[in-house]
Amino acid sequence: MKKLILIFLSVFLINVQLPASVICSAPSEQPGLTALIKKFSASISVKQIRKQLGRRLTIKEFAAIKLLQWKLKKESRKAGDEKRSDGVLPLILSCFGLLSLILLLFGLAPFGLLGGLAAILGITFGLKAKREDPSDKNARAAVTIGWITLVLYLALIIVIIVAFASIWG
Repeated sequence: MKKLILIFLSVFLINVQLPASVICSAPSEQPGLTALIKKFSASISVKQIRKQLGRRLTIKEFAAIKLLQWKLKKESRKAGDEKRSDGVLPLILSCFGLLSLILLLFGLAPFGLLGGLAAILGITFGLKAKREDPSDKNARAAVTIGWITLVLYLALIIVIIVAFASIWG
């Protein structure tokens, strides 16, 4: 059913009716929508198209442009043009470290040592992913959560040492 609706919408929306003045315009004149679509990329905005045309877009034209952008982005993802995020694994490791610290506070000690190691690995892999792609939000979050987890681990160790020192001292 989804495919049928998508086929109907694509046939209906891509059939953009343009005035004869736009289609038959000379190359030196203002470019029409068909000329813009030929050199179209998925990153061009509707405002840029409207500025090039010098008029507002109709609803059909707007919908056709959005559908074309969606198709181009989908094809670029299939082709592997879009870089995938390398910051997911560090984020998972850092979150596991924080979760392990919380479980350690509730008495599940074996997870405590693994959490510290996971936080260190999360920071390391997060910095590597951040170096490759500085705009990777997952890598930034992984490094932040990893450092917070390590600081909390160090605070917990200091509290344990002070507690044992006061008991034995």
